[in-house]
Amino acid sequence: MDAEKLRQLEALQYTIPPVCGLCVSAFFYQNDALFGSCQSHHYSHVKHTGPTRPLSICRIGVASCAFFELDPTVMAKLGGFSRFVDTPQKIEAGSLPDRIRARDNDISRACPHYDLRDCSPFCPDGAVCSKQPLQPL
Repeated sequence: MDAEKLRQLEALQYTIPPVCGLCVSAFFYQNDALFGSCQSHHYSHVKHTGPTRPLSICRIGVASCAFFELDPTVMAKLGGFSRFVDTPQKIEAGSLPDRIRARDNDISRACPHYDLRDCSPFCPDGAVCSKQPLQPL
């Protein structure tokens, strides 16, 4: 990875969360599919009879899952970006940037600014969410 790119990403406290798409248990019919299934979790469909089914998942979904294990093939595709993946163990140890922790702990999910389409998911600098102003990086 280019040294300047790395410096910029580190300055931004860039992280990649442990999403289902990084897990070895995830199965997607196509490489670019957004939805797939989890091979570690199954359910019985209420409308149908028969065997249990793998649980449907979204590639960018995050679950509290005891079966989460990084897929080495996917990690290899990430190349230099793999250093930014936050594993559940790193999260427990407190590796998430303070701003992300603050967002999850102090900002209500009902806040009108908590919208991935508009703020990705941070509010614009100076915006007020749940009566708490966010500070620029």
